[in-house]
Amino acid sequence: MSLAEFGLQRFAARSDTKLQSMVVPLIRKSLRIFVVIVGALVIHMEHAQRFNLRLVEEFNRAGIQFAFPSSTVYLAGTGKEGDVRSTTKGSPAGSR
Repeated sequence: MSLAEFGLQRFAARSDTKLQSMVVPLIRKSLRIFVVIVGALVIHMEHAQRFNLRLVEEFNRAGIQFAFPSSTVYLAGTGKEGDVRSTTKGSPAGSR
C-alpha cells in the first residue's frame, strides 16, 4: 500500500459524510489509472526513441541521407537579390 492510499484511507475513516467516503476510493482508483497510463507512455516513448535511433544508424550505414525541412526567406526592400537567409522549419527567419 502506498503512502497516498494510507493517507486517503485515514481521511475517509475520519469523515462524517458518505460523500467523502465514496470520493476517496474514486480518487485512489483514478491515481492508479493515471500512474499506469503515464508508465505506459514512458515505456512507449523509450522504445520509439530506440527504434528511431536504430533506423537512423542503419540508414547511415547504407548511405541513405535525409532531406531535412528548410525554407528560404527573401527579404523585401534590401535591394540585393543575394540577401537570402535559409532557416530550418520552426525557427524564426534571421535567427542564427
